[in-house]
Amino acid sequence: MTISTPMDSAAMTAAEFRCATEALGLDQRAAAEALGVTERTVRRWIAGTQAVPAGAVADLRRIEYRTARFVAEVVSALRSDEPDEDGARWVLTYGSDATYRRHHPDGDMPAAWHRAAMWRVAQEVPGVRLHYPVEVES
Repeated sequence: MTISTPMDSAAMTAAEFRCATEALGLDQRAAAEALGVTERTVRRWIAGTQAVPAGAVADLRRIEYRTARFVAEVVSALRSDEPDEDGARWVLTYGSDATYRRHHPDGDMPAAWHRAAMWRVAQEVPGVRLHYPVEVES
């Protein structure tokens, strides 16, 4: 069986682009915003009707690098903390962009990015449990 490969192996295929954005918790709107393009452009990249340009690939790889660093920092901090009496280590994440922005007003990524990153943390540190912040009604 012969499998064809893209001519430019350094370029990102439509499938790779889609998998990367989904793994980062970026829907099409968030990916477009993060990469400085329109949602229509992102849809074309995902469909494979337009090649993902090198600049967008580089930007996406920077987001992945930033995410990996963030995950590593959280993992390191959690490993130095003692678990609670049940053996759990609790980590906050956010159910909505509005809640995420309230807690991280300078954040430039969506809450889904944070949830994806915290899921990665939970896969690396035994006993990590995720929860949403308790919002106090005013």
